[in-house]
Amino acid sequence: RGSLTVAPSLHATRYDSTEPLDSNDQDVTGAWNRRGELGEWRVDAEWTRDTTLTSELEVSGLVQTRKRRLQRYLAPSYSYAMSPRSTFTVDAAYTAVAYADAQYTGLANYTYGSTDLNWAYQWSEKTTVTGTIYGTRLNVGQLDSRTDTTGAQARLDSTLSERWDGEFSFGFRRNDGSGPAATVGNGWLMNVNTTLKDEFGKWTLGASRTVDPSGIGVLVQRDQWQVTREQQLNDWWRGSAGVYWVINKDLQSVAANQDRRYRYATLRLSRVLTRTWRVDAVYSYAWQRYAGEIDHAERNILMLGIHYSGE
Repeated sequence: RGSLTVAPSLHATRYDSTEPLDSNDQDVTGAWNRRGELGEWRVDAEWTRDTTLTSELEVSGLVQTRKRRLQRYLAPSYSYAMSPRSTFTVDAAYTAVAYADAQYTGLANYTYGSTDLNWAYQWSEKTTVTGTIYGTRLNVGQLDSRTDTTGAQARLDSTLSERWDGEFSFGFRRNDGSGPAATVGNGWLMNVNTTLKDEFGKWTLGASRTVDPSGIGVLVQRDQWQVTREQQLNDWWRGSAGVYWVINKDLQSVAANQDRRYRYATLRLSRVLTRTWRVDAVYSYAWQRYAGEIDHAERNILMLGIHYSGE
């Protein structure tokens, strides 16, 4: 009726470079849940100690200075089955992020809290409809700034056929706050994610608009598109490819225009050796450019890996 999971990890990276790119990242995640006859309690937690080189690229874009980042995350929730087809859920989450020795770098410590109420109704065996009312608060003490967000969202999860399923959601938000980094105004959110399976693999297509907190002390609107393909070549060979494209826009600029575009592509080829061993060859490409800038940054990586997965 209950479970507890704790998973620590250490990620050490070394570069042959004159720049200080080496990093040692630590992470501990935990989850606890307790199921009753009609309800379920759940608590997720995470403690992360990494650097801006590994945590800030896709959201804030600030990678010019390598600074330590400490993130603490806690998210309790409770769900209750009101009927065989109807479920009510209450979620809350709190995130605190702090940077070490980050004065005059553009990074700002912040806290971000959220809560939401969800009502899910199973329309049929293949379709579930969910309505959500939510609120968030971004506090940036260094800038004496606060942004409150309220909104509502509707979601449809459906298995359209034996091979095709999808998630479709759309919502509205309102921002209000005080301080130089506060965001005031209205906007919309959306998420479309579909999976199409065939006899050799599957396609995944995604498009979304989200609003996320960032290390520069403001909310960032993120428009994202994603296309991936997983392919079973034969009994021993597997392949996958993906393209990821993001347009990030600061909802309130505290300095010069920092709107940016980020693209990422990856190609993977795997060879199964035994039930527990496999080898991988992975190529990835990343591209980023700030609005109004002619120059852009590029990254090319080729990785060869040996993987073991046993019981």
